[in-house]
Amino acid sequence: GAHTFLGQLAHGSADVIITPLNDSVVDLDVIARPAYESHTELTPAVYTKMVQQYKRDAHAQRGAVPRWIVLRNRLIPNQDHIGNNLKILAEKFDFELIHGLHDNVKLRELFAQGLSVMDPLRDTSVAEISARQDVRQLLRALDPVRYKGYRNAER
Repeated sequence: GAHTFLGQLAHGSADVIITPLNDSVVDLDVIARPAYESHTELTPAVYTKMVQQYKRDAHAQRGAVPRWIVLRNRLIPNQDHIGNNLKILAEKFDFELIHGLHDNVKLRELFAQGLSVMDPLRDTSVAEISARQDVRQLLRALDPVRYKGYRNAER
């Protein structure tokens, strides 16, 4: 969450950069900001500029461009305008947009206990099943070749 020395090292050596983004208008300012002159055109925000520079540097040094993924996290129903804006920005700033995890109470409850929804649990609720499905979909989006089926996604 901060522009630190370790963050710069991690971004600079990464093959894949994953940027989690809460599903809110406030969090969009990490990716883009309105241009001062027009207020309608979106320009890259500081983080986007940083990632674009790392991608250029990696291409020059290693001949490979890191994959940049923006992960929509804590998805909230009826936030289509955010998804539509992010699709436009993905094309404009060259990142992949994938869905992350829905805002799920069960995830927070298990986290507080040091568990995840992928741990074997005694009671399987609808919330747990939904959260597991989110994790599987996320894994398939990150690595579709490796995580084709449910069995592979749970390993």
